[in-house]
Amino acid sequence: MSHRSGALKQQNKGHGKLGHASKRSLKRRAGGRVEKRQGPKAQSSNAMTAGSLREQRRNLARQRRDKKREALLVTRRVGSRTGPPKVIAFIGLSPGANCGSLGLSVIDAAASSSLDENSRAQSVTATFAEPKCRLTLIRPDRTLDGAIEAARLADVVVLAIDMADGEEGAMDELSEVMLTLINAQGLPTVVGVVQGIDAAAQTPKGALQRKTWAKRFFDTEFTDAKVWEASGDVRQFVRLLANAAPKPMHWRDMRSYLIADDVAVEKAETTATLRVSGYVRGRPMSANRLVHVPNVGTFRLRRILAAAEPCAMGGRGKSGGVNATEPQVLAEANEEKAEPLEMEAEGDTLMGEQTWPTAAEFPELEGDEMGMDEDETKADGHVKRFPKGMTDAQKAWFDFDDQEGHVFGDVLNEDEMGFGGEDYEEVDMRSLRKQDDDAEALHVADKASLEEMRWEELERRRAREKEEREFPDEVDTPLETPARQRFARYRALRSFRTSPWHRHEALPPQYARIHAFQDFRQVQKAVLDEMAEAEKVQNRGILEGARTTKTKKRGRSKSTASSAVDDDAMLEAADDSAAADKAAIELDDGEAFVPVGTYVALEVVDIPEAAIEAAVAAANGLRGTGVPLCISSLLPHENRLSVVHFTVQRTVQDTNRGVVHSSVPIASKDTLRFVCGFRQWTAKPLFSEVASGAGEKQRYERFLPAGFACASTLGPVCYSPCPVLVFRDEKDDDGYVTTQLVGTGQVDAVDPDRLIIKRILLTGYPVKVHKRSATVKYMFFNTPDVRWFKPAELHTKLGMTGHIKESLGEQGLMKCVFNKRIKQHDTVCLPLYKRVYPKFPEGDKVDVL
Repeated sequence: MSHRSGALKQQNKGHGKLGHASKRSLKRRAGGRVEKRQGPKAQSSNAMTAGSLREQRRNLARQRRDKKREALLVTRRVGSRTGPPKVIAFIGLSPGANCGSLGLSVIDAAASSSLDENSRAQSVTATFAEPKCRLTLIRPDRTLDGAIEAARLADVVVLAIDMADGEEGAMDELSEVMLTLINAQGLPTVVGVVQGIDAAAQTPKGALQRKTWAKRFFDTEFTDAKVWEASGDVRQFVRLLANAAPKPMHWRDMRSYLIADDVAVEKAETTATLRVSGYVRGRPMSANRLVHVPNVGTFRLRRILAAAEPCAMGGRGKSGGVNATEPQVLAEANEEKAEPLEMEAEGDTLMGEQTWPTAAEFPELEGDEMGMDEDETKADGHVKRFPKGMTDAQKAWFDFDDQEGHVFGDVLNEDEMGFGGEDYEEVDMRSLRKQDDDAEALHVADKASLEEMRWEELERRRAREKEEREFPDEVDTPLETPARQRFARYRALRSFRTSPWHRHEALPPQYARIHAFQDFRQVQKAVLDEMAEAEKVQNRGILEGARTTKTKKRGRSKSTASSAVDDDAMLEAADDSAAADKAAIELDDGEAFVPVGTYVALEVVDIPEAAIEAAVAAANGLRGTGVPLCISSLLPHENRLSVVHFTVQRTVQDTNRGVVHSSVPIASKDTLRFVCGFRQWTAKPLFSEVASGAGEKQRYERFLPAGFACASTLGPVCYSPCPVLVFRDEKDDDGYVTTQLVGTGQVDAVDPDRLIIKRILLTGYPVKVHKRSATVKYMFFNTPDVRWFKPAELHTKLGMTGHIKESLGEQGLMKCVFNKRIKQHDTVCLPLYKRVYPKFPEGDKVDVL
């Protein structure tokens, strides 16, 4: 047996090297690595002197400085002579704020403006000589929709508060909701205006206090906001607006859009053509892209024409618009490269292996003619369960489109409430729908009784939400229906996180109508890179022309012009270069784009007859918001229908900010309105937990929680980042619609394969306990159900796991064995899971407006 030294053995220092190493030791030390041998030229080039290093540092600093100056130059083109005018939106936070007089005072200080009393335009463009700039002024109506649309288009938002009634009258509930919406949508540059200080204050001290409160308000809500008092000089206010740098709004800047100055509609027999003129903003515009008209729909462009600017700087184009004679065609649509208008995919009906027609395909056939028995008719969703004694009008009022067996339009279904017995009756809803006098019966019904029924429904929903928070996912086993039949679509999982679940297993037929992407992130990256490349080509041409123009003006060489130059002179040279060249730019693939800042006229064609009325209302300025029409260009694939996931946070009640949300609990599959960027649509979202990992399963939520949640809807493809506002529209008996904010969030992903798993818990209670075994009661009520669910794994609320050992008797009792000692007061749970899918809204179609 050999001796081994201990851990306390003395360690002596190795023998010192004499600075010489043999070739063998050098090879051993290198470990097989071979160093690159450099020739004499390379060695002489690396041996740089101190002067050459200093010159290299100066050259690098000069390049960085020029790059920053060029980026600033491109940014400062907004509001210049050739760039699009800077959009200023005047929003009155206070009920007494006078934004009209404020806008008129700015127009009076302008050198020229496009103000015309006979025009229907809802925006005014004004030019100023000092400072040299162009501003487009918008004054929306003091409504939620008006504030949202104005902030969506504005580069600078002017928020006016009136201090005539003091601090109490400066803000109201609508003001708080508007602030919440503007912040959630994306906050542009903010300029605060304080009005009514002199009229409200009785003493100089009172005026100072109101002024201090207003300044503190803007500093608290907006950290970098500039504040101007309305009694000051208007020229200072104009300079403040001209020097305000617009903040980047990525969801808006990654696409091209146009704010309409002039709109005209040309009607044909069955279609119409919409002609819109304005400045190209955001990114360069292509005629092959689809365009979205708010409240009208998505359509194609025929061509993009050059038009004369209505309010130009430097004396160019005093008149113009869509009626200019012989306009220049900047870009024309190519049928081969144009995006398709169809949102839904064309599914192959043979892929479903369906050999027998359904009731949806032949609505004139009844269930017995189709060969459907009573159970199949119930499963098809036509038979609903109602309390006995309800009239036909009340049953029709509670009608809903849901296949989960929900009762009273709520999320209360049989598997969760155990409805059954003699207190309820089954009614075929098709017979109620066929009655022509249902709508009339609803109007004749007593309004007081309907209001009482709504209140009772609200109380039931609140009680259900409270029960869901206390006992999440717990349901009662039905007494009449066997559990193995009632929960046949559910399955047991050993582990919710790690157990496999095939993504394409038993997909519903509606999934044949949506689009799926193999790698959506790569698709988004390719689309945004194409738009960024078009912008780079545009900026490169402007900067090269600016250097050439600057060199000619000052008589310097190109090397001198490329050095440090004055920013204002460089901007003026860029304006001259852009004014001289208004042609479309072309990429390597031959697609033409119209540069930003070009005043154009768009021809939106093939507007159907059903949307002509909305198009005429948009042309006549009758949209009811006070905001001009905005035509936005859709990026590739954005007109395709898919499953869009949003990360949503429900707006909570804040006593210091007022009530900004509905007190009604929001359940999954409730009809909500989603406003995402320039588009909006109605959907029935599914709420689930926020995904912890890429592509993992998400647990279904029956109600929208107070924190963050994932809302999954059927809707158009949206690229992130893009904000989303969720609203709930309620209609009273008089037909008046009230809009309530439900939540705000961002686009998360577009993925139809994401698994949203609904969980239910069947609970039982131990009636007899002996060490690790227990007799469990009330989970099942017959022996076949116990045998059916015997392979499933059980767990208790105190953390034990176990399984069913055997059935006891004929009443559903069972003997269970657990991994630890079980206690008498514990609860035994059997989790079951099934995948749920987003549903189409009313009408079985997603209308994007």
